[in-house]
Amino acid sequence: MMAAPMISDAPTWSLARWSRFRRLTLAAVAPAMLTACLNDSPVGASDPRIRATLSANVIGSVAGGTVDIRVGYRKSRQELVTLRSSPERVQVAPGTTLVLPLTVDIGPCLADPERVTLDREGCALVIELTLSDAAGGTIDSQTRESREPVLPGESVDFGTVTIGVLVSTVVVAPASVTLSVPEQRSITATVRDAAGLVVTSVPVEWTSTDATVADVTGGSGMTASIRALKVGTTTITARAGGKSSNAITVSVIPPPPLTVQQRPGAGCTLVGQTVTLEVDSPPGAVTWASGNSAIATVGTSNGVVTGVAVGQTDITATSGARTGTATVCVTGPLRVQPTSLALTAGRSAQIAASGVTGGTLTFASSATSIATVDNGGLVRGVGVGQATITTTFTGPSGSQSATTTVNVSAANVVVSPTSASAPVTRTARFSASVLDANGSVIPNVPVAWTIADATVGTLSAATGPVVDVRGVKIGRTTVRATLGSLTSSATFDVVAPLPPARLEKVSGDGAVCPTHSTSCAFVVRVVDVDGFPTPGATVIWSSNTVCGPPRIVAADANGLASSTNICSAVASGTYTQTATLQTNQQQASFAFTLRGLQVSLQSFESDGTAVFTIENPDGTVASGLSVTFEYKSGPMTDYATLLGLNRTTTPAIATVQYVHEQMPYGDYVLDVVVATTTPGIGPGIERFSFTNDYYSYYRVAGAPNDSRPRHVGPVRTP
Repeated sequence: MMAAPMISDAPTWSLARWSRFRRLTLAAVAPAMLTACLNDSPVGASDPRIRATLSANVIGSVAGGTVDIRVGYRKSRQELVTLRSSPERVQVAPGTTLVLPLTVDIGPCLADPERVTLDREGCALVIELTLSDAAGGTIDSQTRESREPVLPGESVDFGTVTIGVLVSTVVVAPASVTLSVPEQRSITATVRDAAGLVVTSVPVEWTSTDATVADVTGGSGMTASIRALKVGTTTITARAGGKSSNAITVSVIPPPPLTVQQRPGAGCTLVGQTVTLEVDSPPGAVTWASGNSAIATVGTSNGVVTGVAVGQTDITATSGARTGTATVCVTGPLRVQPTSLALTAGRSAQIAASGVTGGTLTFASSATSIATVDNGGLVRGVGVGQATITTTFTGPSGSQSATTTVNVSAANVVVSPTSASAPVTRTARFSASVLDANGSVIPNVPVAWTIADATVGTLSAATGPVVDVRGVKIGRTTVRATLGSLTSSATFDVVAPLPPARLEKVSGDGAVCPTHSTSCAFVVRVVDVDGFPTPGATVIWSSNTVCGPPRIVAADANGLASSTNICSAVASGTYTQTATLQTNQQQASFAFTLRGLQVSLQSFESDGTAVFTIENPDGTVASGLSVTFEYKSGPMTDYATLLGLNRTTTPAIATVQYVHEQMPYGDYVLDVVVATTTPGIGPGIERFSFTNDYYSYYRVAGAPNDSRPRHVGPVRTP
């Protein structure tokens, strides 16, 4: 095939002025093709001819074969008018390609007002090629019509013309096709010659019996594309080399519905809550619509469904030509029956949920030690008290809960022992067993305890699983346990107390306290042979030093008897105080230490001056000292004329002076009291006595010896 050059920038021409023609081309794209072209040589405006070049590749001829060329136009679809052309016949040999000029006179066509022009100005040409053998027998004949009318400056395309191939069969596969709008599918035509060989150079024409259902496009190729347009059925046929193919049936069915999924999962949505619908692999943007917005609404573009009222409705999704629906159910609110429940421990009751569907129900107890609940809502009382059972409905849109109050009571209360006794001040223990409906003990359930006569016995507690009852006086009373409407009682007898048997030291042994104080305290407990306190027992407190009278103490309600130190007005030192049980003379002794200042008389002069030294018990210097003079006995109470203290010396010095000449005759007793601020140290007291006898000798015990006669003769008393 020799390709002719194309002119694409030619100006527009009219019939009145022809100065240049573009080529008129029969496109040959395979062997046995014929091409005719308009040449480029200028002709006069009155020249009615069209000059062309014919090119043909012949493969089906024999020796002496010819190709007859006929060019014309149609006056109608049935009538072909032949135009003068040159040449009209050429000799060909098998497998050869011929190239020769062709002249066609289109004047008659242009002048014929009845010519077919494809609704345009110009001349619509028809070329008919006939291949004959040497004997004049026709081997093949092909006719092509120009696709556009011939006008100066325009191209004309006759398409592809094949000469010399005799088509035996045309088969199209697949035999049937099913499509949905707007799907497309490829089909293939297989063309074979008489020898059964596949021919690919022959043009194939495709037709559809109903192009509104499905059209077919493919030009002259072996493969075509079917496109579904609407629901229905059509037949597709291929034609090549004068042979028609088998007819294939094309069924166009409605497009498959969109697959709509509810997220995050299936189930009903609660009123006022939302779920989301999604489309699996939509072909484009999705729009949404609710079938009943009084039941559920949906976002037009996002597929979010909101429950409005109980019921169900269809939600439609649309994407392109496809639609899909999902049925959405709306449920709620959750209701439970009963909302309150009274149970006996050991018994069960059922909670029923209603008003919801399309989800899951769960049950939970706020106090599993009182009431339990299983997955089906069966409640069982196991303790005593109140629990809350929460029923929860969970759907794809969320959850909703409702509660049932459960009050669990016991079946019975039993007090044990049924009878008990104890001596006065002693206790007996009672316990209450709380039982369920099966007679099993419910642990750790407190009861309320009461006693009929509180003068006979007292309770250790008002509530609890056990109680201790103490005997107050000899007698009988009733102890009662109460739990709600349940009650049980037992007898309590109080008998005579056991006698006191011994003393137990409680506190005070080894105490240290200041002199001249009673801050040391000693405590014993009087107990019987079993070690229980015996109130009212008599305890006598005494000291190993005769420094004060004994003390008699009665033990209190807890058997305790206490006393401060009897020896409080003695000098520093270690002492013993003893408690004696009057009934059997059992004793308990306590050692204690008194600490106070050491005050010692150093001299007593004839002029009535007494000098004392002062120091701590351990010999150290005392601090914060103060001195007082205390008159104890004598005919004159106020006789001191001087009371002094010197803290600068070690030890410190205290001085007392009086005028003996003015004092009446008699015996005198006085105390010099020295106090200190040192913690834990008591005052020191030095007592001395003397006789005022102006004519006697001066004698003071512990003072320096002096044998001179004195008018005053005092005598120191230790």
